[in-house]
Amino acid sequence: MDLLSLLLWLGDAALFFGLSAAFVVGTRRSRSRRNAR
Repeated sequence: MDLLSLLLWLGDAALFFGLSAAFVVGTRRSRSRRNAR
């Protein structure tokens, strides 16, 4: 495995982790807001 492919793989993993984390945080915030109301 060369350095370029490794960087691309790390970038895809970071992007996927960021999107999943943002989705979880968004759902938690929406649920907390709904419960508050």
